[in-house]
This record gives sequence, C-alpha cells and structure tokens, in this order.
Amino acid sequence: MRPARASCGPPSPFSRRNSARAARPRGIDVAEDIRLDSANNRLLVFAGIANPVIAVNLANGNRTEISGANVGQGVPLTALNGGDVDLDRQIAACADVTMNWLVVVDLSNGDRVAFSH
Repeated sequence: MRPARASCGPPSPFSRRNSARAARPRGIDVAEDIRLDSANNRLLVFAGIANPVIAVNLANGNRTEISGANVGQGVPLTALNGGDVDLDRQIAACADVTMNWLVVVDLSNGDRVAFSH
C-alpha cells in the first residue's frame, strides 16, 4: 500500500485534476511560444501543429481560442513555429512553416493575414 501524499493546498488551476477535458476548446500539443499579456491577465500560446492561438486565463487556467479554425477569418494556421505580440496594437505575428509565410493575427477578432510569403 502506498503512503498518503501530503497536500500543499488546493490544486493549481493548471493541474489535470482541476480541469474537465470536455471543457477545453482545443489541446495544446506543442507550445511553440508563450507570451504574457498582463493587462488582460492571460498567456497567449502559439500552439504548434494544426492548433490555434490560444489565451490561457491566469486566474483559473481556462483556455480560449483567439484565432484558428473556429475563430477569425483569413489564411489557415497549419504549423506555427514561434510568435510574438504587439499588445499596444493588439496584433500577434507568427511563422507558419508548412505554408512558408508569416501570419499577422488581429487579437481582437482572430482574423489572419499572410504578411510575407
């Protein structure tokens, strides 16, 4: 029999025990880049292959799709490799290595434009 584990307080909002799989909009298979958006109390995650740009709420760990197949219009996001944000202008830029272009994402509505291809 295994000894009982000591508890150090309530589970983190990011722990597996604290989140229902069905409530998650999409998985984060490979986080290629993560940027802090402290003004909105969230992390912006560029989630890798066939995944969107996701916001993770710092208070509770909830995920919201910012741009991807279900949010925004424009060029598809197929294989993100890196990304950065300009929070003053509310845009993000990331490289899509499958499509061989840079994509600019409007963080307010999720729309995407191929910037350099």
